[in-house]
Amino acid sequence: SQGLLYVVSELLRGETLADRLKRSGPLGEQDARHLLRELIDALEVVHDAGVIHRDIKPQNVFLVRDGPDARERAVLLDFGLALNPEGEGITTVGRFVGTPAYASPEQIRGERGIGPATDLYSLGVLLWTMLAGQPPYVGDSDIEVLTAHVSSPPPDPGKSFKDVSKGLAALALDLLE
Repeated sequence: SQGLLYVVSELLRGETLADRLKRSGPLGEQDARHLLRELIDALEVVHDAGVIHRDIKPQNVFLVRDGPDARERAVLLDFGLALNPEGEGITTVGRFVGTPAYASPEQIRGERGIGPATDLYSLGVLLWTMLAGQPPYVGDSDIEVLTAHVSSPPPDPGKSFKDVSKGLAALALDLLE
């Protein structure tokens, strides 16, 4: 009534995907596929609204079970680096923003006109992490990781994933293309 702004958020009970991976290691294929579908659905809504998330990573995926018999669902969190439909964000355009291990090459290069492909690339890194227990590019420094995203092909999924179908491994590679 006095012009004060506030945000109301859903109370979520569960854990982040990062916490799950730390506690349990890589996910099985069935769980990874289910969470991937959940995140694709979320990104479809976000992208249809013209928003680009730009920081998809395990810490920004919250796993929720709405009841003892309910299937776990993934909730995409933290839109602090998102670009709005006009391509504006709270961060400077033309500069790298995001998390090095999950950033797309176009983010790293600070390109203008970043679109949904940026989030799909990061989703590929996230899928890789769910299946392998770590992102495809790791290094001793952020610069080493950022350089690998831009200049190195992803590692061989056959050596990174255990008991994962060729189809899902191919999807992870396609998302990283």
